[in-house]
Amino acid sequence: MINYVRRIIFGIIIIFCVLGIVLYCSKKCSMENLPEGNLKNTYYSRDGKYTLNSYLYSPGALVNFSLRVEVVNNDTKKKRNIYWNFDEDSDNIEWIEESVVIINGQKIDLENGWYNCECIINNGVSE
Repeated sequence: MINYVRRIIFGIIIIFCVLGIVLYCSKKCSMENLPEGNLKNTYYSRDGKYTLNSYLYSPGALVNFSLRVEVVNNDTKKKRNIYWNFDEDSDNIEWIEESVVIINGQKIDLENGWYNCECIINNGVSE
């Protein structure tokens, strides 16, 4: 009987640990609520459908810059963060297609792709 109770308690602890890890990772990989930063550059697609705004953010004197890039759909006026990386102050952006860009080596689909340096898996990215 005591062995049975120990197994149940151990199982419950494992479930809570797994849930905690999943919640932590999902919050860490969120592209919402990133620091604003200072506007560095603005890039326009050839067809005028998209605008990319790159921002530099530095939390203090001893910490390096971080780069955030947002895409603006000029038809709908919706903004969405598509790129976030630490220890970067350059924004090398190359348009591959009307809705695909390469930002500092990361290929991103502007419709639904994103890159976040804090995530193991990034949506719509191929290197």
